[in-house]
Amino acid sequence: MVRAKAKAAALGPASGPQSAAGHLHSGPASAPAGRPAGGAGGPARAQPGRPPEELQRSPFPGRTMLYVHEVAERLKVTEQHVRDFIEEGLLRAVNVGSGCRNFWRIPVEAYVAFLEQRKSPD
Repeated sequence: MVRAKAKAAALGPASGPQSAAGHLHSGPASAPAGRPAGGAGGPARAQPGRPPEELQRSPFPGRTMLYVHEVAERLKVTEQHVRDFIEEGLLRAVNVGSGCRNFWRIPVEAYVAFLEQRKSPD
């Protein structure tokens, strides 16, 4: 610790905030070179071949996969009912589980297609 303080004193004041131990912290405003700030929680960005307005109309902007519980809440059914849709082939899903347990993720496109398929005629 004494050596770190001596080194810090020799280098002069740091340009960023420091912790009590003298370690530099990069704040949320800094982003790696060549990468835009915003990250995963930032605003939806246009993807190649997909116009920005389509991202705005998505029922889940910026998301590509949904959890079973999210689909169940939207459809106002139980999680087991959603799993039944998946097992019956009515709702496309990806099994990300390993071993004997299934962990399903539903692509947003599959959710939208399922809604379109289930729409009653007007």
